Amino acid sequence: MLLALALFSLAAFVDAIGNAALCPKGCNCQLTSSDTQLYVDCSSRGLPEVDDRNLSHQLDVLLSSDHFVEHLTSLNITNSTLSRVPASVCNLLNLRSLNLSRNSITELPDNCFTKLTKLETLSMKWNSIVVLQDGLF
Repeated sequence: MLLALALFSLAAFVDAIGNAALCPKGCNCQLTSSDTQLYVDCSSRGLPEVDDRNLSHQLDVLLSSDHFVEHLTSLNITNSTLSRVPASVCNLLNLRSLNLSRNSITELPDNCFTKLTKLETLSMKWNSIVVLQDGLF
């Protein structure tokens, strides 16, 4: 039984590492050794800038793994062309910290933050949000 649990844990870790390899082009991804914190920095660093639609899709693929949905408690997506919060973020029910600073976000999704009941910290500095709809939180 102990061997089965160890193999399951190893498989989940390999799955998380494999998903970190799905880092969007033009971004740098860093996953902490505990697999609970993910940093995605899309400052160009000489690479071609990723368009918003493609970036959002790539982030959805990355963040949709069962391992991230169950274990991720901190997510930082910064310095990107994102104009909206990727839908997959709304399914990360164990998030306690979300940093979406220095992007191009113009609006926040309906019914997203009400699902994130464990969220304690939200940073959205240096975006292009001009209005917040009623019932957002």
